[in-house]
Amino acid sequence: MSPKMPQEHRDFRRQQILEAAWECFAEKGYQETTIRDIAERMNLSTGIIYSYFKGKDDLLEAIHTCSMDNKKKIADGIRQKDTAREAINELLSQFIKGYPMKDIKKAVQADIRFWSEAVKRKNFRKIFISQYNYMQKIITQSVQEGVKGGEFKSEFDLHAYVSF
Repeated sequence: MSPKMPQEHRDFRRQQILEAAWECFAEKGYQETTIRDIAERMNLSTGIIYSYFKGKDDLLEAIHTCSMDNKKKIADGIRQKDTAREAINELLSQFIKGYPMKDIKKAVQADIRFWSEAVKRKNFRKIFISQYNYMQKIITQSVQEGVKGGEFKSEFDLHAYVSF
């Protein structure tokens, strides 16, 4: 019997698997990606992936959870900014930094692919709508504070701006 792996190493390996899954999903799409693709990207056996995750749905849910945790940390951080403009700049900057992959082009591709999957699958739709609504709420609050404080003009279409 092999010795138990330290939790810190397990957490690190789990994060590596999530990053590899995110990249595979970005490149091939969720539907076309297999656990084998993710394992091959990491030079691991599929068994190791399955020792961390039940399957692709479990991986996607874990990616969502990490993403929401990151968004909540970002939201907490922007509340400490002096101006709404600083808060929004920080929000966007941290949002981009928070992607599991550091190549922003790949990250945006992954988001687009995930959203297209969300349209097709009810359980994914709930996940991504909750993320979208959460971020929209945070941005709306910041913009409204900026309008109240005179940083932003009140004439622009808040809903259109925030929805983008």
